Amino acid sequence: MITPKLKHLLVILSLIALFVAPNMVLFLWSAPFMLVDKLSLLPAALNAPQRLLLYGLWLGGALYFFALMWVAITRRNKGYLVAAVAQIVFVIGVTLFNVPIGEQNQRRWQSMNQLESPAWQDFLFDRHARFIQITLRGGPFNQHNIIEQFIAQKKPLAELLLGWNEQDAAAADALWQQALGYPEQEAKALPKMVDYLTWMPDRGDLTLAAAVLTLTTDTDKSRAERAFRQAIAIAPENHDAWLGWALALIQSRDDERVRNSQFQPLTQSITTGLLMAEGLKDSPRQPALQQRLEAYIAQMPAEDRQILHILRARMQTRSCDLPWDRYAAREQGEAGKVLPLSKSIVFKQGPVPGVGNVNERFPGHVSIEAEQYGIWKESVQAMLYPAINKFIKSATTVLSVDTGVGGDLFNAVVECSSGVPEFDKAALHYVQQWRFASNRHGERLLIPVNFISDRLPPEEHYREMESRATRIARLAARHNKSGMETAAQEMVAQFTRMKALFPQKKLSAEEARNLQLVYFKKRDKDTKGRMEGFTEMTEAMEKLVDTHPYYAPLLKDLALRKSFASFDENRATWAQLLALAPEDPQVWMAWGSLWADRDPELYIGAMIYSLLLQPLAEDTEQKIANIKTKLLMRVGMGERSAILSAKVYADYVDILGERAKGEDTAKAGDILPASKKLDRHETIVPGDFPVSIAVDIDRNEVLNAHFFKVEWKAPQTQGDKRAELTVDIDKNGVPTLVLVSKSSGVEDDDARAVDMLWRWKFKPQPDGRQITVGVNFQH
Repeated sequence: MITPKLKHLLVILSLIALFVAPNMVLFLWSAPFMLVDKLSLLPAALNAPQRLLLYGLWLGGALYFFALMWVAITRRNKGYLVAAVAQIVFVIGVTLFNVPIGEQNQRRWQSMNQLESPAWQDFLFDRHARFIQITLRGGPFNQHNIIEQFIAQKKPLAELLLGWNEQDAAAADALWQQALGYPEQEAKALPKMVDYLTWMPDRGDLTLAAAVLTLTTDTDKSRAERAFRQAIAIAPENHDAWLGWALALIQSRDDERVRNSQFQPLTQSITTGLLMAEGLKDSPRQPALQQRLEAYIAQMPAEDRQILHILRARMQTRSCDLPWDRYAAREQGEAGKVLPLSKSIVFKQGPVPGVGNVNERFPGHVSIEAEQYGIWKESVQAMLYPAINKFIKSATTVLSVDTGVGGDLFNAVVECSSGVPEFDKAALHYVQQWRFASNRHGERLLIPVNFISDRLPPEEHYREMESRATRIARLAARHNKSGMETAAQEMVAQFTRMKALFPQKKLSAEEARNLQLVYFKKRDKDTKGRMEGFTEMTEAMEKLVDTHPYYAPLLKDLALRKSFASFDENRATWAQLLALAPEDPQVWMAWGSLWADRDPELYIGAMIYSLLLQPLAEDTEQKIANIKTKLLMRVGMGERSAILSAKVYADYVDILGERAKGEDTAKAGDILPASKKLDRHETIVPGDFPVSIAVDIDRNEVLNAHFFKVEWKAPQTQGDKRAELTVDIDKNGVPTLVLVSKSSGVEDDDARAVDMLWRWKFKPQPDGRQITVGVNFQH
């Protein structure tokens, strides 16, 4: 009788068997093969799937053979005997077909198996697409970068060596070396070389030799062009590979397959090949292949040779740093000749993208000197500024243009790139629409196409907004409330005008979720774990800045994390945030805190304006925001900051009103300590200076009084504009703080008074002192 315990045990054993059985069957099936494999019955060139296939064939064939033999013997039937023998012959035939015979065939088989690996498959099947991306994608020419990219795509193959040996390489090389220079033998040797390349594709010399023989023997030069691409992919440092590719392009220039495979004008591709060859002329070369290419050039049709000579001459005279007016001068010699093209090979560049949201943020215009370069004004249509996702003040694309006798366009290439692919493509599109003046022999022109942004550079906008913030802070610190409010309105109006150019693109739900995952990631709670978390979070935020360059909340959090940076870096960051979020009190607070040691008046003014931006009617969320702002005000607060903050609440009730209530003002009467970093840069605007300046302090109190043209100890007269200033003086008689306690109502007069008192040298006193000076402006 089956008990419940036994039933449960059977269920558990059944589940175990369910998971174990497949592996057991696989082991029982492969175990005999593994034992047979140790007998080395098959060549080592076969891979595991191929060996398993043959072992399975043998096992199945043996079972079928014995079954047929048993029936033939028991029934004495010759038909089954014949079938058994036929089965053996079939197995032997299939085995011989799937096993390489001979040492070279075994090496070939091993290579072919290695070429089936994913890395080799990616290289072999994607090399043409990668060639186009690396070489023909447009932009400024950079030989080193091109070679580095070709070498990088070969790196995964370094550990996947093929099976050929030196004897195989020598046999393949002997083929082309013996045939080189003899057209009939070259034609016979080429198919054999192509066969060698099927299992020796990493041989640079062999690949190049096959390309050279394809060029010299095949009438379809597009095949030679593809062969040289293969040679360049294997040996990008070889001069002859690039030269041969340029020659193949010249001779296949009318082939639609070649023309359609270019991402740039065909003659520009030829020039790229010649430039690469010129830069690699000192690299190691095969003398025999070099001589064969030179002999082939000498035998080329005269028109093809002329194209080669003209493009080489242009390459030698290429200059991209000339003044614009120099391009109008006609070049002499070979470089100035028109390419003898049978038909136009202008690159068929698509239209420039129309005006959209991107253009609204990055507006600009395109200009050319049509008359100077013989372009018919009627043919110059409206040229749209290309859609780009970044600010570029200006850039110039210089086009090389070949025109026919009637002014028709034969060829146009980018002679000097602007560095912006969108600009280069737009210039090539526009030139195809132009008509040129007639010329007896045609002519070659160098035409600069200028792309000029109509947008204020971001850095200039940031500097302008910081300048406005500086003015607001000084007016606030000088009790000029009406002037401060007017300046604040002007800053907000400027922000509103520029807001559309700096879109505040918020984080997507996925980006926000990824940040949360980084923030809540489990780490050790020690100092090292906290530092790792801080660093990882900062790096994650920095990556988002590339796609959200104007999103103020992200930039602000990142700036707070980088508060350890230098003064200049912090100033630039917070100046940017003043431009992007001028109504954020935390931004004003952080920007003002930078000036505590350098310009205390700016510190005070920024704190005042920050407090004014905080609403009085507070809900819970606003209370938390205000607390954060005030905490930010106290972060890293030293003695200077504590005194300045106390003065804000004690001396500016006329501006702050209820916002100043309940705050600590105990240190407001303390003398501000001197700072070695003091560095005020207030520009005194020239204007209608007052007739005279009078002060109500005795001349003897100021040691350098003779430098200042003022009336000393003079009373205020009717009609004077009067400002009162409070000065903190250290024990050496040097001012440590100059503040306007009562404004004259004239912004420039207050600025002159502050500037003058900062330059006074007072009588020293042991403990320092604080005085109030009245300054009268007599207009």
